[in-house]
Amino acid sequence: MAEEVEFGQVNNKPIKKKKRGVILYPPKNNAPITIRFVGKQHKVYQRWDQATRKSTFHNSRIDGSVQKFISFVIDRADGEVKAAVCPSTVFERLGEYSPDHDFKISRQGFGMGSTYHVESFGPTIVSDELELRIDITSQVYDLADIFIKNIKWELLDVEYEPISNRFDILDL
Repeated sequence: MAEEVEFGQVNNKPIKKKKRGVILYPPKNNAPITIRFVGKQHKVYQRWDQATRKSTFHNSRIDGSVQKFISFVIDRADGEVKAAVCPSTVFERLGEYSPDHDFKISRQGFGMGSTYHVESFGPTIVSDELELRIDITSQVYDLADIFIKNIKWELLDVEYEPISNRFDILDL
């Protein structure tokens, strides 16, 4: 049954949109980023297509692809959780530290002449609540598919239960 209103009454409540997940790419030249890795890291391969001027991600190595590492990170600039792409040279340098550090990553140069610098700010703490949210998100959204299939994702706070009976979704 529809809600009854007074003549001329306007009741526009703002619609809450769910915040979609963001992808964080390696820093631009002389524009460092500070991040904290959370969850597990995965290896993917990125290939640049000169004809379309777009890059694509793949699960396995193909001609002209380079190895990249992906992970969920906390971007310390805004405190948001993002899916991040990390060049293999940076990921190798991160291995000198434990994954519970905040890292400042900066880049100098362009293209194949780029050099990355990694600085650790030491161990930091991530709340149990945020770690649980990232764990739930990782179970629902495959991290590799976010990049390979360009899946739109969001940071979840509740585990989704699979629908076993299609009548469960009907509001009768």
